Amino acid sequence: MDHMDGYLKAVTAELEKKNPKRVAGFKKDSAALLEMICAHFDEYECFTGESQDPHGMVAVLNHREDGVTPYFTFFKDGLKAVKVYYDIDDILAAQERVPCVLRVDLDGLGSAGSGGSSKVHRNARWALPLWMADQLNEEDCVDMGVSPVFSKRANRMYAASPESIQLRAVSQHYYQFGLLLGDLVPEIPGVLRNMYMQRVQRIARVAQQGHSLETLDFAQSLDKTEAAMLRVCQQAQGAITDWHQGKAYALRRAPAIQ
Repeated sequence: MDHMDGYLKAVTAELEKKNPKRVAGFKKDSAALLEMICAHFDEYECFTGESQDPHGMVAVLNHREDGVTPYFTFFKDGLKAVKVYYDIDDILAAQERVPCVLRVDLDGLGSAGSGGSSKVHRNARWALPLWMADQLNEEDCVDMGVSPVFSKRANRMYAASPESIQLRAVSQHYYQFGLLLGDLVPEIPGVLRNMYMQRVQRIARVAQQGHSLETLDFAQSLDKTEAAMLRVCQQAQGAITDWHQGKAYALRRAPAIQ
């Protein structure tokens, strides 16, 4: 436990520098997790990483209720995310811009930001693609702000009338962009969940209506994630119709019965 105390203090110190809003939540969550692990310590196995760093994270292994399925527990705040892109929408979501304030003078940034000069000076405000801002923030070169897409004012508007929002006009990759910003702004996951839970019901209703003017108008308001969801719902509705009409499959008598 002495090792874990030292490790958690190191993670807390890192959070205080890079994400101070997360410190209180991390202390609360890690204390609860440690209490649970200590209460059932004989059920866990402990592992270190490939480097076997004695000051690094210890991953703990346990099994689900079936006694067979294994699972590891990690401290999320002690992990460094590595972005793996599976499709073009993930890449485009990371291209969304976020406001930044430079901590240092940077050469060659002009072509990437919203200005025209090559050199950008300290304390300048700059809108950068999220993937670039995140990297520069890790290197303590910029302070990242919150995108207007997820400002407090915008979030209040979403909460007031989520179904009426023209989400595609707000951001074509609203949900994916929000997930990428979730660690920066703790409120965003809740905003995404509320938006999703309210709008998914209408998406399901519209899918049942077939091809209509309302379907077309509503489809044009959806972001990429919702548009994909609508297509899945429409395919499911078509499959149900085929099943009712006996088109989905045909029952045939087995040779043994004949």
